[in-house]
Formats: sequence, structure tokens, C-alpha cells
Amino acid sequence: MMIKPGTKKDLGNYIVFNSRTGNNMKVYMNKPKTVPGCDSAQNEMLLAIEQAGFEVTSFIHRGHSYHLSQSLKKMTASSQFVFLGSCGGYNQVLKIFQLNPDVNIITTRSVGSKIINDPLLIKINNDLVYNKDIVWDDLWKEFNAKFQSKSTKDLFGAYIPPNNYIGIKFIRKVFNY
Repeated sequence: MMIKPGTKKDLGNYIVFNSRTGNNMKVYMNKPKTVPGCDSAQNEMLLAIEQAGFEVTSFIHRGHSYHLSQSLKKMTASSQFVFLGSCGGYNQVLKIFQLNPDVNIITTRSVGSKIINDPLLIKINNDLVYNKDIVWDDLWKEFNAKFQSKSTKDLFGAYIPPNNYIGIKFIRKVFNY
């Protein structure tokens, strides 16, 4: 999820990417398999974000889905964009809406994949850095055209953009979100 052009600073259990041009944007990412563990690395990273006076506005979970419930406990109502690129992320959407009903969520119905996650997140990050509006239909058309092999087409087909997720529309209607 590199922001280009920018800087990268390794702080042990997490990494901070900084944009050099465009909007001033920082991306904090905890490292997987850190000692004493993922949860500790996330806590350390979130404390650093808070101490720097920042607010988390994007929440990205790309690891195994069995870690997702622990990660979601750390999410706050300030999240405007949530990316659940792990397997079956759609199962947790209601929990996210309870924190922020206006959130934009990209989630998977089945298998999440680095092959899809990386280019999608790079595109979204770069659009944010360069202050471009993100039009979900246009972004999805672009990636549908990009992912033409059977494997990538099938994988990308399991991702649901914020504007086309029937479950989200249902939750908003039924719970008056």
C-alpha cells in the first residue's frame, strides 16, 4: 500500500508511509507476525497515532479473517473508509455500521487476495493523496478491465464496492442509518 512518491519509516512493529506531494497523508501499518504479537503491534501503532495528535480515518484489514474481530475492537467512529480484504469480511459489516453509519466499506464475499488488495489500495491511496474524487463505479470499471485472467477476474468479483453492497443498503434502510 505504498504512497508514491513518499517516504517510508520502519518503527519496529509498524511502518509509517508519508506522502511528499499532494495532500499530506500518513499511512500507519502494523507488521504481521511481530513479537509479542499482532495485537501488541496494533496497540503500539495506535498509541503513536494518538500521541502524534492524529485521528484514524481509514481502517484496512488484509490479514486472515480470524484476526478481524480483534482488529475491529480497535476501530473508532472516525473511520470514513474501511477495507476488509480478508476472507469473508462482509460478515462484520454491521459492527462497522454501528460505529459509523456513513462509512464507505469495501469488503469480500469470499477469498481476499494480495493480487487484488495491493493494486486497489495503491490506486485509492494515490487518488486521496492527489485530491481526486473516488467514484466507485468508475474505479470498479477500471479494475474489471484490468483483471482479465480467470483467476483475477474471479477474485475481484468477490469484492463489493461501497455503492453496490445490498447488505449495506439493507442495514441503512432497516436500522435508519
